[in-house]
Formats: sequence, structure tokens, C-alpha cells
Amino acid sequence: MNDCDLFRKRLPETVDMLYPSLEQALIRLIAFPTLENPPAPGQPFGRPLAEALDYCLQLAASWGFAVYNIDGYCGVIDWPRENSSLSQQAGVGVLGHIDVVPAATADWRYHPWQAVIHEGNLYGRGATDDKGPTLACLFAMKALADMGLRPPQTIRLIIGLDEENGFRCIQRYLQDYPPPKMGFVPDARFPLVCGEKGIIHWRFTAHWPDNHAAKPRLLSVDGGEASNIIPAKAQARFVSSPHTQEMLAAAVNAHGLKDRFSLTEDGQETILTAFGQAAHASLPERGINAVALLLSALATVDFSPSGAKQFITKAARLYADDKYGASLGIQDGDSICPLTAAPTLLHIDGDGASITTDCRFPVSQNSQHYWLKLQQIAKTELMDIQDFAAKEPMYVSEDAPLAQTLLAIYRRHTGDDSPALIIGGGTFARTMENFLAFGPESCRTDFHVHQNDEFIPCALLRQLSLIYGEAIWELANL
Repeated sequence: MNDCDLFRKRLPETVDMLYPSLEQALIRLIAFPTLENPPAPGQPFGRPLAEALDYCLQLAASWGFAVYNIDGYCGVIDWPRENSSLSQQAGVGVLGHIDVVPAATADWRYHPWQAVIHEGNLYGRGATDDKGPTLACLFAMKALADMGLRPPQTIRLIIGLDEENGFRCIQRYLQDYPPPKMGFVPDARFPLVCGEKGIIHWRFTAHWPDNHAAKPRLLSVDGGEASNIIPAKAQARFVSSPHTQEMLAAAVNAHGLKDRFSLTEDGQETILTAFGQAAHASLPERGINAVALLLSALATVDFSPSGAKQFITKAARLYADDKYGASLGIQDGDSICPLTAAPTLLHIDGDGASITTDCRFPVSQNSQHYWLKLQQIAKTELMDIQDFAAKEPMYVSEDAPLAQTLLAIYRRHTGDDSPALIIGGGTFARTMENFLAFGPESCRTDFHVHQNDEFIPCALLRQLSLIYGEAIWELANL
């Protein structure tokens, strides 16, 4: 038996011994509600994220790894400890994150912050995105160390705290420290991601005088939780009256998806609620957009203020296609790399309105191309554009050595010969040269990422430690 065969025999044995501890560590990490909170000294993203990072670093330190807290923005875990120096370039990097998107507790079958294992699946917010895979990488490093191996170059796991909201954690790291020579990001899909679409978020806004005629009066509209989640709920509030109730009931009954609406009374208010299904905004076809549903219903009725009515009519028309941007006039790409565009946040009050769009565009384009189109749309519709923010696409050939190494490892473990992917999600891979997103999801299973009841199969969690352990070791020896 040669050294390679011996390594592949011993790694599963070592991972199996560590796996129960990995499971318990993930349950503990999920218990931290790692959403951005008000900053405090040394805690730029708030207390829960700071405490979760401290938990990860203390765990790694107890195993003898070198650990660093980069001003509360991110954590660094180096192996071997004696070779660790933040000022020197690491040979191999792994970029994970432990911040998560919001979770509406009432809508979950299992509590998002109280992880449970049921029928072989571990449920909790962050189980797949990205606490589970990040810990799988840390435990893979532990397994390699327990086998008595010593990498020829430093392995560096960077744990980010702001992946879901702008990458400020990685930006802070790169201000003072060099990126690793190469590596992967355990935060996308298998078999491998060679391309990531560009990402644009923007808001169309409008304002009007606070006046109203003798019509049903709209008080407010709110929908969505975050700019990168297909909204599961959107709600319009009106001053209550018999005519308002009749008007809205008729609109709901005429709607093709009337079972997704409810009409209720709350004191002096009539509330029309649309219920969709949440999904990651990069995959709008997996969800049902509650904001688009509500807009389409409200566009059929008459109410005041007139400015709100005009805005809703325009928005309903612009987002009639709530997935691919056809009604906006920006549809682009092909079947392999199509543009997606979904309304994700909506707010209307007495004198103004705002609708946020999440757009993922093909790797063959750049954000300036769409900025020019959006300016023309805003001019035509008499709206403003605010908070335009873009990330350019990235692409690496499947023939590159890094890609070939990672693909070979995945195929050896799974027998799956699927080609590398281009995805709409944006990962840390676009922040550094020679990095690619590598797992953990597959095209065949929906792990409810950015949805209610997110989960990771326990069998996959174990397999990730094997795949990532082998990837870390092979990259270190390239």
C-alpha cells in the first residue's frame, strides 16, 4: 500500500472518530443567532457574531492551532501553529463564514437557533450556509493533524462575519494581510463552481405629497426580509371601511393565486397579506415572490394617495416577470447563464416608496451595461435609483490546475462526473485570485438555504470533512 492509499484509508477512520464532536459543535454554533447587530467596541457586527467567532477560535486553539481575531471582522486559524505569521502568505486558504440571513421563527417547523436532528438531517439556520461546511473544514484540519501529518506550507481557515451583507470582513483582512496562494470556498455547490455571475442591488424610489381623495386610503406596504431573499410575505394596510373590504376581496378573488392571500381586520385597519415561499434570490425559480403577488393584486384596485397608486401600477408592470428581468427589459444571457432579477424588499408609506431588486447577470457582461439600462428605465418611469451596488462576475477555466484538482477529488468520492458550474450566488471566491467555490450543495437536493427549515444531511456533513480534508492536503502538496 503506497502513501496515497494509506492516507485515503486513514482519513475516513479519523473523521469517523471526530464526527460526533463535529455534530455537537455545529449544534452549539447554530445556537448563536449570528445576524448583524448594533456594533460595539471590538464587535463591528454586534455581540452574537462576536461570541460565535470566539467559540470557533477557542475550539481551534484548544487543538493547538494558531488563532487570530482580526478586529472582530473575521477570524484566522492557521496550521501548523509554529509556522503561523499573518504577515506571510499562507499556501492554502479556506474561506468560510458564520453569519446568516434572517429566520422567521414562527414559520419554521424546527426552531432556527435550536438545532435538532430528525431522520438523518440536522436542522437550523446556517446548517448548510455556511456554519456546517465551515466547521467541516475546521474538523478536516483537526483530522489531518491527528493523523500526525505536517503540511509543507501553512493552511489558513478564514472565518468571515459579513458574507451575507457585503464582504466587509474579507475586505478588512485584505487591508493588512496577504491572500493565500490558492484555495476554496465551501459555500456553494458541487461538483465545482468555475464562474459566478455579477450581482447588482438597487432601489427604485419615488415621493409624492401626502394627500388623498375620497377613496380607500393606503397606509403602508411592507414586504421582504433581506435584499438577497425571495420574500415569503408582503402586507398592505388600509384605513378600514366596508368599501375597502369589498374592493380588496374582489381583487383577491380575481387573482389567479387567491389561495396565497388573506384579508383581515386589525382595529381600524384592513390588512391584505400575500404569502409566498422564500428562496435564495440567486434561484428565484425555487420560490414564490410575495412582493410580486401583492403588487399584482393592488394594481387592479383604486385607492389613495394617488402617488402610491401610480408607483404600485408601475412596479407591478416592471416586475410582472419576477424572475428573469423580461418585464424590466434587461433580460440577458443564455440557458446556462441567464440573468435573474427579483424584487426582494418593498416599502410604501404616506409620501414615498422604495422597491429593491436583486439581479444576477451573466459572466460575459459588466455592471455598467445594466447601470445604463436602469437609468433609462428610471427616467421613463419618473423614478429615482438609489443604493446601486455591484459585484463584477468571475470565471476560471475548468482546465486550470486548481479546478482539475478539486474536481478529481469530488469525483473520486462521489462517482459524479458532472461538469463545473456557473452560479448566481456570490461567494468569497471572487475576493481573491486562485480561489473557487467547492460544495456543499448539489443540484439534486434543496437544503432550504435562505428558506425556512434549512438543514444539512448528517451523512453529507461527514462526507464534507472527507472531501475537504483531502482537498486541503492535496492543495498543500501541489
